[in-house]
Amino acid sequence: MKVEPDDFIVNQSAIDLLEAKLSDEGLYFRGDISNDGNSFFRSCSDQLERLEMPSMDHAELRQKIAQQLRGMPPTGQIYDAHFTNEEWNIFIKKIAEDGEHIEDVVVEKMAKLLKKKIVIYSLSYANEISKKSINDEASGTPFLLGKEKSYYTSLESKDKQKACQKRPAKNVQFADDVSLAKQSKQEKEVDRNPDVSSAGNVQPDKDSNKSVPFSAELIIKSSTPVFLQAGPSTEGTPTKTNTKQVNKPIKK
Repeated sequence: MKVEPDDFIVNQSAIDLLEAKLSDEGLYFRGDISNDGNSFFRSCSDQLERLEMPSMDHAELRQKIAQQLRGMPPTGQIYDAHFTNEEWNIFIKKIAEDGEHIEDVVVEKMAKLLKKKIVIYSLSYANEISKKSINDEASGTPFLLGKEKSYYTSLESKDKQKACQKRPAKNVQFADDVSLAKQSKQEKEVDRNPDVSSAGNVQPDKDSNKSVPFSAELIIKSSTPVFLQAGPSTEGTPTKTNTKQVNKPIKK
C-alpha cells in the first residue's frame, strides 16, 4: 500500500469548507474532480472546455508537461528552492506517471504552455479564501482553480452561470408574448406622438403636414364612393346582407 505524505491526504470536510467559502466569493465547482493524483490536469482539461479552447484530456496534458520539463535546464528560483540535482532527475521521470502528484513548477509550466493566467483559490490558516495567480502577463480570461493541499478542482463564476441559464434563445418568442409585445410597442408610440391613435393608424391631413388620428369612429369626407357592408337592423328585424353605394358622408 502506497503511503501518502500528509500534504497529499485531503479530507472531504476541508473540500466542503472550500466549496462553501468559494460560494461566498461568487465561485462554484464546475463538477466533481477525482482526487486520484491527476486532479490538477483534470481541472486544467475542464478549463480548456470552459474557455472553448482546443480540448486535451488529463493524460495528454501530463505528457506535454513532462516533455516541457525534460527540456528545462535544472536552474531557476523554483528549482533551487525545491530540488537537488538528483531530486530533479527523479521528479521529471515520475511526473510523467499517471496519478503522480505535482509541484508548483508544474503549475508554472502549464500556464506557459497554454499561454494563460492561472488563478488558484485556497483556504488560509484562518479558513479564509486566499488567491494566487501565475503568469500574470498573459492576456484573456484566466483559468480558475480551487486548491486544498494537493487537490485541485475546476471553478466557474456564478455570474457566468446565471448568464448561461437566463440567456434567451436567439430569435425565439413565445406565442403568448407576441400580442403583449405589440400592445406595449403601440402604447409607447402613443406616449411619444400624440398624433398616433391607440389603434396605431395615422391619416394624413390635406391642409397641413401634420397627421391626425384615424379610427373606425371617424370617417373624413371624400368624393370617392365608400362601400359599406350592411348588418342587422337595430329594430331586431333580420335583413339580407346587402352592398349599397353611399355618396354622402355618414354622420355619427
